[in-house]
Amino acid sequence: MERKWLAALLPLTMMGAVSLAANPFADVTPDDWAYQAVSELSEEGVVSGYPDGMFREERNVTRYERAQITARLLAKEDQLSDRDRRMTEKLAEEYGGELSSLGVRVRNLEKQQGNISWSGDYRLRFFDLLEGVADPEKDIHHRAGDMSSYEDARLRISSKAEVAPKVTVNGRMTTLMSFGETGDEDVKFDRANVCWQMGKNSAITAGRQGIRLDQAGFFWDPDAAYDGLTFETGTDSFSLQAGIGYPQSVHAMWGQYFYGGKSEMESWYARIAGRAANGSELSAFYWKDTGTMKGILAPSEGLKASMYGAGADIHLGGKWDAVGDYIVTHFNHEGFGRKNAAYRMAGLRWGREIDGVPGSKTISLSYIAADSGSYLFGVTALDETDVLDYGLMNGMDTRFWSAYAGYVLTKNTKAGLFYHLGGKASGGRQK
Repeated sequence: MERKWLAALLPLTMMGAVSLAANPFADVTPDDWAYQAVSELSEEGVVSGYPDGMFREERNVTRYERAQITARLLAKEDQLSDRDRRMTEKLAEEYGGELSSLGVRVRNLEKQQGNISWSGDYRLRFFDLLEGVADPEKDIHHRAGDMSSYEDARLRISSKAEVAPKVTVNGRMTTLMSFGETGDEDVKFDRANVCWQMGKNSAITAGRQGIRLDQAGFFWDPDAAYDGLTFETGTDSFSLQAGIGYPQSVHAMWGQYFYGGKSEMESWYARIAGRAANGSELSAFYWKDTGTMKGILAPSEGLKASMYGAGADIHLGGKWDAVGDYIVTHFNHEGFGRKNAAYRMAGLRWGREIDGVPGSKTISLSYIAADSGSYLFGVTALDETDVLDYGLMNGMDTRFWSAYAGYVLTKNTKAGLFYHLGGKASGGRQK
């Protein structure tokens, strides 16, 4: 039995202390590295060895043998903790075909727990937006509006229901509350979709969902809402995503200024990515409008906008990674800026925040430079300071640094601190 597979079973021997059987297998001695683990698994009836009483550690475990072990764990479901039950469910899903041929019902746990799962998260945020004073003519924080301190909170409740084999319905309700302000807070659905898992690595999703474009998420936040139909497929080293729909999280004013309404902002996109064994990834995407631009700031010719981009997340060794994105937006607005406007981002990251892993942490420093007009389709995770929004609405080039530090405090709690500095704007719509 391979060490990797045996190690995966070790956490599942938590059903209480057991009295070890004396040498359950003739070829496993007390001096062997896995003697205690094998003895406990044998005592619990999870592994039984071969008919001749041998364990045969040198032999690889077949998928059917793994399915048999999983079936024995399923039979002990009442004795498993919630954590171990989830691990067993993952094994049952992976070896579902073999379990089915063995006549094992792999959905017993799901039926007992119900086919709807709920989860949620709460975020508390504090901002201190300082007005720029170094150079009032160039410092964007001096001109971007009311820069004050404030606090807000966000509550999200998510649901997932399996309505048919390999078909799930997903939803998420979100409300954002600003402290110190009166009035009712809106509750909105920023996730409402149906997903059909066509195979191990392929799926079709219809409805309001999240998509990914750039590597850093500074241009398009993966948490943003996209209404449409998407398809994704791939392997461990390659992925392809494509979709058609409406970018709902794009600023409401963009629809008015450039399209005449958000309902007319239909577009399609495609994204490919390649991944290396060390976690590095290269990606590229293309985005094309299907509707014409006819808003307040758009020309009367009825042009269509498009954009393309490439990004990289390269593992440098140790805990260091380099991240970069280059995106070009094309929309040819006379008097508004360039015909082709570029967005550039480069950053260095140390460590990673991993949800549910206390003590995991990250520190990053990034530089962003955006030509006027490059942020037409942007939905950024950096919108707290409105730097990129400001540049788009005023036809100005913007550039700034962004520093971030994050730390996972407990299994369900993490803290983060970001700081934007050196925000500058140049040019203008008269350009």
